[in-house]
Formats: sequence, structure tokens, C-alpha cells
Amino acid sequence: MLEIVLSPSEWVDFTAEAKKIMRQKGLTNKDVAQLIGRKENAVSKFFTKNYSSRFIAAEIASALSMNWK
Repeated sequence: MLEIVLSPSEWVDFTAEAKKIMRQKGLTNKDVAQLIGRKENAVSKFFTKNYSSRFIAAEIASALSMNWK
């Protein structure tokens, strides 16, 4: 299973980049949750509560084709 470990400052950069890509693609948190097979609540929590799950980060990066470090 892939994982991305983010420091608090990396989490800020990662979520900003992910949200930018989501806006460009017209995707919502619910859409991303469906893409990665997670509940919408888990994705929303990841983006809003500085909750850095290394597995969710990797799943989001993959689903959005992000080039993350």
C-alpha cells in the first residue's frame, strides 16, 4: 500500500494543490471519495482538520494524478 507522510506545512501545500486540481477537474470531495473508495467524511476530514493520513494522501495523489515529491 502506498503512503505519503506529510509534515504540517507539507499538508497545507498538498491540500492546496489537490483542491486546485479538483477545481480544474470539477470534482467534489464526494467525487474524490468515490474515486478512492473511501467515505466522503474521511476525505472532508483530511482536507479540513489538518488530519494527515498517509494512506488517504497517497490515494488522493494517485486519483488526481498529482506529482507529489
